[in-house]
Amino acid sequence: MPIEHDPRISEIFYYFEKHTNIKSGRTVGRKIGVVQEIIIKKFLLTDTNIRDCLIYEPKLRGKSGATHKVEFVLFSPIVVANVEEGADFRILDPSVKVTLRKCDTKLQTAHISVLTGEKITNKTLKIEQAFHFVVVWDGIPRILFVKLVQVNGNKCRISILNSALPLASLESKRVGAQRFSSSTKLGSGIQTIEKAKQTSLVAIDFDLQFNASMLASSPFGSLRPFRSFALLGNGVHWTDHDLSVLQTYVDYTFQVGDEAIIRYAEFVRVLAKGEEQPFFHYFMKYFHGMTVTPPDAFVVTKDDFLLLRPTKGPYAKSTLIDLVRAQIPKYTIEEVKRK
Repeated sequence: MPIEHDPRISEIFYYFEKHTNIKSGRTVGRKIGVVQEIIIKKFLLTDTNIRDCLIYEPKLRGKSGATHKVEFVLFSPIVVANVEEGADFRILDPSVKVTLRKCDTKLQTAHISVLTGEKITNKTLKIEQAFHFVVVWDGIPRILFVKLVQVNGNKCRISILNSALPLASLESKRVGAQRFSSSTKLGSGIQTIEKAKQTSLVAIDFDLQFNASMLASSPFGSLRPFRSFALLGNGVHWTDHDLSVLQTYVDYTFQVGDEAIIRYAEFVRVLAKGEEQPFFHYFMKYFHGMTVTPPDAFVVTKDDFLLLRPTKGPYAKSTLIDLVRAQIPKYTIEEVKRK
């Protein structure tokens, strides 16, 4: 007999209820967390500027010296270029030469060569992939990223990003209902305050490293070269107490709508039916991970993200794209043709 719906429990739980039990619930919860990350990724990629600067799951070092692996980080672009196959372009400071040796529109891949004063690095990338290399800049070894943004015919869009100048971090957090083995009772919100503390601590560590002061001690409207975003799943579980902690230390807190995840599950259900596969088994195999799940036609919009904090001020009606894009400085796009 299905459990009566409790308004304190996310609808996502009830959607997957018949497919889960005490043993499998955590596995399903982790998979739904991957779905949430993919939904965020899809929306961020709708903006070209964000796409140029976005790196997935880098390890970013805070003031404490600890490294934090965050799902999405934007870095300041040194150069972004549309490059013809066989062409190369050079950066003078630091001294770097990038050559697009080959691109494949069908496979959406490119073979890229990077020459620095130290060595040559050759990599084959798929779109949205990046690799890092070390270059001596102002007498100091520094890490730069090369990202393949787009493959279109015999041209590729390539961005070179400065790892020392991160612009924003977006951390995906999800909590779920918990089953109790001795009864049909469910627990809601039991993890939220701990996740709020974890997210806040990371934001503080980044603030002290990149802004020199915490959000709580920064005057309203002050320039903040780096901003942190918390993206929360299963919104009904997060209390005002949790959100107040996040608002104190995290610049912006958004909710990823339950409806988006259920809508995505229904999208996959149609695919499973078309291939005559059981839905739940197909769903669990479909999402391999945020960076490796193949692209599909599922559409995410601004309505799938609700700004929870801050609720007042000039940003209260801004979308997630608006606020993330605002962190990116203006930059030009170079057109590089083969000689």
